[in-house]
Amino acid sequence: AGGYLEPPVESVARRYLEDADGDEDEAAELAAREVLARRRVWTEHVWRGALMIVVGQVPLVGSATGVFYNQFESIWRQLRFLAIAAAIYGHDPRDDATQCQLILCLLDDKVRKGPD
Repeated sequence: AGGYLEPPVESVARRYLEDADGDEDEAAELAAREVLARRRVWTEHVWRGALMIVVGQVPLVGSATGVFYNQFESIWRQLRFLAIAAAIYGHDPRDDATQCQLILCLLDDKVRKGPD
């Protein structure tokens, strides 16, 4: 898929929209089922390698990355679903503001709202 481990978000979103005959809600539901609940496509070795690329250079954190690859996979799947859903609903997942919103979706309410 063009050198990617996963197909680009925009093309995946278009496929879900086509499969759902243009119904955005149905397309998002299809994406959720496939992205969040699918079997593993990447091997453990690939997940660990991807995690090392992302945080392997951070002092102290990088040495423990192998322990956290399951959490990394979970966050990756959630973030990928959110990006696909954003594209389904007409947002540009490459836009800085959209990317900030995607990250905020992953944060706990207490973190998003800040101190009282």
